[in-house]
Amino acid sequence: GYQAAEVMRNPEMLGRDKPPELWMQRDIVQSYVNFAVYDTGAQVMDEMPEALRADPHLKGMEAVLRAMTGQYDRGLKLAEAACAAERADCAYLVMAGRRLSVSDDEAERAEAGRYFKSALTARPGWALAQREYGMALMRIGAYDEAAGMLKQSVEIEDTITARLRLGDLGHLLKRPGESATHYRRALELNAKYKVRVPIIRQNARSLLRAALVLQEAGDEDAAAIAKALGKHIQEVLGPPRRKHGEEDGPGDAGEGRN
Repeated sequence: GYQAAEVMRNPEMLGRDKPPELWMQRDIVQSYVNFAVYDTGAQVMDEMPEALRADPHLKGMEAVLRAMTGQYDRGLKLAEAACAAERADCAYLVMAGRRLSVSDDEAERAEAGRYFKSALTARPGWALAQREYGMALMRIGAYDEAAGMLKQSVEIEDTITARLRLGDLGHLLKRPGESATHYRRALELNAKYKVRVPIIRQNARSLLRAALVLQEAGDEDAAAIAKALGKHIQEVLGPPRRKHGEEDGPGDAGEGRN
């Protein structure tokens, strides 16, 4: 509620056309989205005055809530409206698509593609949407299509995450040379940006795995990188999370789901 509190103290910061209650509602709904309390958040939107719900930012958050409560068409329509009103709010199409794509529900995963396609229609060549869509396609086993989408993304914005996923796809598609190329590039980018261990736990452990794969292929430089990454991961992130009673094993160096 820090935004709401600040606005209530200083309502002039919003301008005359934006009442303090707008920021308050934004803050409340954002908390439901952030903590994945989708049903309650959708109910709050149902009870909100129409004048406030017209705000593009609130439309975007409502889109995520509707998508995650099975109202896929309604969610998509809201996200597209937010995107049309404010270019920055096209991010809600990607957010909804990402959350659907990591769901345990097969029906939700199947719906994710429509949101990403809409984002790319509104903003062609948007590397973030391409990258997220590529990873979503990986999760449903569409590996060739995922590889194409991720390759498009790195042509526009070369990122560690996309290169790691392309390396993984190389393994899945039994293309070791291609896999090594992408893993090596991920390690180069990590060194370039001086990110010893990325904030994202998934990338940190994936970088270590990439270095280990290259080490096994005889890359001496990768061996030193793997050693340094492994040591720092243990110092900063600690050991991988394990279920109660699970024994140590060769899979412990793998990445966890985020």
